[in-house]
Amino acid sequence: MKRKKVIALITAALTFTMTICGSLTAAAASELTAESKPATQYTIDANQEVYALLDFEDTAEFENATKGRIASPDTLDIYDENGKLVWSQTAYAFLDQDAPDTANPSLWRDTQLNHIYGLFEVTDGIYQVRGYDMSNVTFIKGDTGWIVVDVHKRLLPWWKRIWALFL
Repeated sequence: MKRKKVIALITAALTFTMTICGSLTAAAASELTAESKPATQYTIDANQEVYALLDFEDTAEFENATKGRIASPDTLDIYDENGKLVWSQTAYAFLDQDAPDTANPSLWRDTQLNHIYGLFEVTDGIYQVRGYDMSNVTFIKGDTGWIVVDVHKRLLPWWKRIWALFL
């Protein structure tokens, strides 16, 4: 009997929470549009503080991110077998510019670093394909063959990402 009461209370609490969150989300979403809005003064000031705290002239992270790059295509637009564009690094070309007032400069820098793509040699016998979507695939040369570490957080299988290097 006591267990039924606990289950009923938990169910009621979850139902209430989901109802409230759902209605708040719907209300907030109705205010969102595709139009870009200018940064508020608060956001501009907060981002200026980030610029003051960090050395954005230091390019060491870019040097680290490109270290070991063996190959990368000039552009990276990947299409599926039907000719539909499924991944485009070209769409992220805006990242080559400075951060707008609406974006945290540190997060912008991190995104710029994630925008670097290609085949990289991490160390002897360990290679990575990076930047072809939100995940990397790692190849480890073993004594009897290759070990492939693929986390499956992407649009394309690893072999299509490698094939794109040579097209």
